Amino acid sequence: MSVPSLGSAIVVVVCLGLPSAFAQVGSTTADMTGVVVDQSQGVIAGAIVTVSSLDTNLERTAVSDADGRVSVPAIPPGAYRVRAEAAGFSAHVFERVELTLGSVTSLDIVLDVAGIKEQVTVAVDAPLVNLGQSVIATVVSTQQIDRLPINGRNFIAFSLITPGVNADRMALQGASATSGLAFGGQRARSNNVTGDGLDNNDEVVAVCAPPSARKPSGNSRSWRSPTRPNLARPRAA
Repeated sequence: MSVPSLGSAIVVVVCLGLPSAFAQVGSTTADMTGVVVDQSQGVIAGAIVTVSSLDTNLERTAVSDADGRVSVPAIPPGAYRVRAEAAGFSAHVFERVELTLGSVTSLDIVLDVAGIKEQVTVAVDAPLVNLGQSVIATVVSTQQIDRLPINGRNFIAFSLITPGVNADRMALQGASATSGLAFGGQRARSNNVTGDGLDNNDEVVAVCAPPSARKPSGNSRSWRSPTRPNLARPRAA
């Protein structure tokens, strides 16, 4: 689970023992990958792919490798326009690609030979199933954060709308409370709590940091809640 900080999105993540730096990137950003090919499915090396934010005008550029593969990692979540172009080919544009927290969005980019069409524009629908990851997760959108009521302004309550997440009903064990959430039937003390991908646990009593370290942020944009329990780093009661 993650806690918010100023200028960053809210993410709920159950870590699986990954390095902190990698977890921090995956918890607050999204990745976009793709393969650039021609109409005969031959790969195109050296294609320039430009990813532009529709909200902030942030722009990232990547070049396809010898296998036609292109990757744009660590992108802030949001809506993007993706344009691919290569010498001798018409440009291919995806008008709106939605990138959500922790997601890896893969695009199939097919370029036509120049002269047939000046530009191909595609409207992209979000896939129902993300084939790039096996974790069961739920993204709470900006609209849900704005409109859903939460008791006591406790942002952790957003996790309860994720399938497989329940409120912890176990009697208090010791002086320190848990996060109050049970993932996939696991004990609440088996959770790993992170803030923007960094560890936010009290290692002495195996619970999350005090509430003073978990204040919600007014500019939080979304929340991601995987339901897989932390099997790699169980916390003893």
